[in-house]
Amino acid sequence: MSDNVDATVASMVAKYKQWILGSGSGEDVLARPSFDSSVGRTYYLTNTILPKFLQREDQPFGINLGWTDNGDEQTGKLVTQWIFTRPGNKPGPIHYGERIAIGYGKDRFYRYKVRPIGINLEPVADPVHEWVLLGGKKGEPVKVGAKIAIYNMESEADGQKGECLIYFDRTLGGDIGWPSSKTFSEQMKPALFSIAKKAALAEIGL
Repeated sequence: MSDNVDATVASMVAKYKQWILGSGSGEDVLARPSFDSSVGRTYYLTNTILPKFLQREDQPFGINLGWTDNGDEQTGKLVTQWIFTRPGNKPGPIHYGERIAIGYGKDRFYRYKVRPIGINLEPVADPVHEWVLLGGKKGEPVKVGAKIAIYNMESEADGQKGECLIYFDRTLGGDIGWPSSKTFSEQMKPALFSIAKKAALAEIGL
């Protein structure tokens, strides 16, 4: 990340540092080269705005991610399935400011992609290194239990790339998003306008 990007990102961190990685305490967050690797570790992701765990969850709209019913310790153990990989599948501690890929379960990584409904994310089979963990000194290891911001370098708002993943209250779909995310009704307005326009043109025979 360049210096000017660092300065822009730094202004976001205090506001959007709302995630906690868990699986123990006082340890470095370790990269896992692949889902079936014996090297590295898996983690749970909880949020300080909604103290539950982010998990894979079937949704009627948008991407299949959602929240557990509670934030109990036992529930956290069941969803300790998040992994973090770095380019070249290098093992070792994940550092603040380095590009990584984020995956969950047995076979799904996530990358930024615009979609009509829900958060602009897409599940993919291969790691996409467009994520950065923020909230500590650049280059230092991220510690388990630390409060962090999860930043995506490809998310785009107002022509500028880079946003933090956040809790986002949605009418339908998983309650995650970006600061620039739109509500369900806002996302539906273009489609509803198009339908209304077509109906009006049909009414007058055009």
